[in-house]
Amino acid sequence: MKIAIESYVCDAMIPWVEKAANDLISAGHKITSAFEADLIIIASCVLNSRKERQILERLSEIKNAGKKVLVAGCMVDVKKDLIKSVNEKASVCGNASYFYLTDIVEKIASGYQVERFSDKPIKMLPQGRIRTNPKVAYIPLQEGCSRFCTFCACKFARGTLESYEPNQIIAAAERAVNTGAKEIVLVGEDIACYGEDIKSVRLPAIIRKLCSLKGDFKIKLGYMNPASVLPILDDLISVMAHPKVYRYLHLNLISGSDHVLKKTERGYTKREFLEIVNAFRKKYPLMTIESDVMVGHCSESDIDFEETINVVKQAKIDILNVYPYTQHWFEKKLCENEIVSWKIKERYEKMLKVKEALENDSSQRWIGWNGECILVDETKEYYVLRNHACRDVLISKYSYGNLGNMASGIKVEVVKAKNTYLFGKIMN
Repeated sequence: MKIAIESYVCDAMIPWVEKAANDLISAGHKITSAFEADLIIIASCVLNSRKERQILERLSEIKNAGKKVLVAGCMVDVKKDLIKSVNEKASVCGNASYFYLTDIVEKIASGYQVERFSDKPIKMLPQGRIRTNPKVAYIPLQEGCSRFCTFCACKFARGTLESYEPNQIIAAAERAVNTGAKEIVLVGEDIACYGEDIKSVRLPAIIRKLCSLKGDFKIKLGYMNPASVLPILDDLISVMAHPKVYRYLHLNLISGSDHVLKKTERGYTKREFLEIVNAFRKKYPLMTIESDVMVGHCSESDIDFEETINVVKQAKIDILNVYPYTQHWFEKKLCENEIVSWKIKERYEKMLKVKEALENDSSQRWIGWNGECILVDETKEYYVLRNHACRDVLISKYSYGNLGNMASGIKVEVVKAKNTYLFGKIMN
């Protein structure tokens, strides 16, 4: 069967999509373009409204084209009825079914419309994967999360925290490095809470074990909740000094208002968020801090919104992701006063302007920097390199020869910046 896989997932789910692709090929299926495919698999996400809209629009397009479609993953676990309202002929399966996609595809090939939710989760690291990018390996640290933020659908789709054993994680990373990975990305719903359940080891210890592996590679840390960072703050700052660890932190603010943070049960205050940021900045002045904010929550007043703007400016966030709030069915009792859509849109657009200014200021500070980078990807026009702070430095293919054999140790100088991208030249 000819199958196209279209992925809308967060970083934490990329390993399962990669495993599914490998399993399907091993079973004799061919991964191809959507135009040629007999079946289109949509790997879904429910974390933000933008991806949700994209998935629904794509489902409508597929329906009009008369193609078979299977929607898998988080959105199915939380919003199956919404999917069916757009494409009633779609087959669906939840997150736990990623390990069984081959069986599901066989059913669809035989003419069945599948709805599968009864699979028990398999708590094991996905092996036998086809990496989307051969140079980048996503290594899951855990299933689920130890926190239950009121607005987050992941608690229904991914469940509570179950950390993988350290030896599994180390073995997966070692396999990745031995097969050409230059970047190890540690992923999960909140990797800072890793080990809270097994007690024997926490995130900084896992990072140290990974740094001891032989090979030329970098480690990138995935999403973190500030509440989970606080107990391990000093140790996490210390371990980032290792040359194999990017000086990069993805610390999700969500809101700069203590009122909204309390309503959403995030577990920290704006002061604590800024304390974490300032502690890292003091130790590593030239690092990257990425964060996410949500605008338009039902408890957010105009003052709350302005407080969020003030906090991201105080923190000098380098990369800011902005999401308009979408109410889920499980929040009805928590949200007595909904904010009108035009006001959410207004706040969203205002925050995008703040994002643009912050990211531009951050990128401009890198002009004139020079140092070693690693090659992690390429486009039609550019080689994509990353420096010690996990900033992308684009090198024009038209100006330089083939860099494909120079995976690391490429010395560059940043000569220009635009948005979050840096543009560089190779130094002799």
